[in-house]
Amino acid sequence: LPELVIYAKDGKQLLKVYQARSILRYIGGLSGLNGDNAMERLRVDEILDTADDIIVTIPNDKDAAKKKELREASIAKDGKLTQILNLLLARLQENEAAGNKNGFIVGDKLTIADTGLSSSLKHLTSGFFDHIPQDLLSKDYPALQKYVNTVDNVDSIKKFNTAFGQRMQDFKDDAK
Repeated sequence: LPELVIYAKDGKQLLKVYQARSILRYIGGLSGLNGDNAMERLRVDEILDTADDIIVTIPNDKDAAKKKELREASIAKDGKLTQILNLLLARLQENEAAGNKNGFIVGDKLTIADTGLSSSLKHLTSGFFDHIPQDLLSKDYPALQKYVNTVDNVDSIKKFNTAFGQRMQDFKDDAK
């Protein structure tokens, strides 16, 4: 579990938080990445909750054949994941139609909605979930794939991903 511990100036622990989205929202508030106004903050929360829906909606079953059937149904024309991805596509198009041309999902600059959603979309198509094609976005939702690429190409995101990848490699090396 992710964990954030907040300390007072005197070093005394004030608060410990375990929920990743709570931590993300807290950091977003400190860094100005929660949206510029109440409407944007509402949309940011909607997108973050929808990003969570992506992962919790992926069906599972102990029986391999049943799991395959359920997962394929979830990405079929009327499947639950298809509905979620279409909703996200609509939100992306609405944001652009509102004059926001930088490719983000809320407003015209990076928000925590982008970091959370991009992460969920990449996890969905990472190959971790069998019977969910790794090319699902590039094949069926190219605008969402372009969106993920836009977020990944933000300088601060690239810098973080590089540092995180190195830390993960160091951790693997230390575990040997």
